[in-house]
Amino acid sequence: MNPDEVQFTEIVFVHSSKEADQFGEHVLVVWPQENYQHNGRTRGTQYVVYRHNEGIRRRFPDIDFRDYGLPENKITVADAVDNWEVVREIWRKYRL
Repeated sequence: MNPDEVQFTEIVFVHSSKEADQFGEHVLVVWPQENYQHNGRTRGTQYVVYRHNEGIRRRFPDIDFRDYGLPENKITVADAVDNWEVVREIWRKYRL
């Protein structure tokens, strides 16, 4: 590691870039990216969450995300931030 470069001590997930301002320079802060178009294709966190929900429901129509402690019977972008461990578990278990 280069001693002249910032050394991150934490990784924090937040909902928006505005929330990122409250953390110091040694904290790597990430937030969901809004949908955008790239080479004619939709990209962004909302799109990824939507597609994962669609794919999981198509393959496992009886799944109830509330069984994993989520407040709704779907994964939301807020869940991807607030409950990222649960979302990661679901996505790994029901990988498309």
